[in-house]
Amino acid sequence: MKNFIVLVALGLLALVSSCDTLNIGSGQPQRLSIELSAPTGTGTNAPGLFGQETATFSATIIGVNGPFNISWNFGGAATNTTSTLAVAGTSTVSVTFVDLATATDFTATATVTDANGTSSTDSVTFNVGPTQNQNPTIDSLTFAGGTISVTGSDPDGDSLTFTAALDSGDVTVGGASATTATSAQFGVSPNDILAGGNFTVTVTADDGKGGTASDSVSGSFDAFPLADDTLYAIATSSSTSAGNNVRIVIATGDTANSFQYLNGCGVVCENGASYAATSFDVGTPDDTPDVGSANPIDGVWGDMGATSFLLAPDNFITGTDLGDGTSRTDFNVTPLGGSDITANGLLFNFEYTFASAGTYTLGFEAVNVVSRTYYQDSSAATDFFWGDIANSHAFNTITVN
Repeated sequence: MKNFIVLVALGLLALVSSCDTLNIGSGQPQRLSIELSAPTGTGTNAPGLFGQETATFSATIIGVNGPFNISWNFGGAATNTTSTLAVAGTSTVSVTFVDLATATDFTATATVTDANGTSSTDSVTFNVGPTQNQNPTIDSLTFAGGTISVTGSDPDGDSLTFTAALDSGDVTVGGASATTATSAQFGVSPNDILAGGNFTVTVTADDGKGGTASDSVSGSFDAFPLADDTLYAIATSSSTSAGNNVRIVIATGDTANSFQYLNGCGVVCENGASYAATSFDVGTPDDTPDVGSANPIDGVWGDMGATSFLLAPDNFITGTDLGDGTSRTDFNVTPLGGSDITANGLLFNFEYTFASAGTYTLGFEAVNVVSRTYYQDSSAATDFFWGDIANSHAFNTITVN
């Protein structure tokens, strides 16, 4: 009988030593394990894994002595981190991969430690592809006061270049101004400011890496009302950047007298605004600068039936400092052929270059040493003056930034 008891005891001892899940005294298993799953991409190219995109890693934990602390090491693919679980289950973390020029293999390791200090580790090997270029977005696109304003953003942090293209409408869209890495402005001017009209423009943001985004904006210009016997200097854009140009159109309402010649039309603006060489254009704005000629013949002069012009050389169009912070630029138009008319419409146009930021107001000067801003009939017997040259209207001011 004693030998039998000894043999039973030895058998029980062997059973205990061969099973590490049995905890005599508490009756609770002590097994702790962790199983790390391959990552799943959640970025733009999900479920693929690519540089600068996001992914999730999951680790399943088996054990009873919680809470569990998990230490995550991604082998250089992403920033290492930690997580916790109160009881056994699955822990998931989200990471952003580093920027990669080429596809690279990595090994992620997760180590779980329970409340008793027991640890278990598992690893998984994975491949992360090269960083994919992400397209920019246009976040805001508006039109107000003759200016299209656009802002955009790029997930990769690339600087954006903006361009604008006319879809419809009789307007001219200027180049980008006030540009930053994420914004730009475009001046829009009606080709016939007296007619007004609707337009649509598409603006495109380019990240320089093949990524683009486009959006369209629509706007309109009201026909400019010309009062009788009133002279106007009208800015075709209400804002620009220092160093850029704005086209100015000079127009008249029905003149009190018939005329054929325009003499000494003195346009006044703050110092810092100067005539842009070769920008003088008789009649309606067009793409042909009138240096010594005036083709096509349009505006008031087309109505008059003029066949050609005598024009001063472009370098004769210069500014005169009036000593009060403003300068005057004189313009003359002498048509050949045609007949005297009571005119209504565009007389001429030109561009001012703005040297510095500020607010500029357009006007006229009527009298200097000799009479200015007047018109004559074909007999050149009488100097006629407009009844109103105050130039008080909504398009007489230009903001330069």
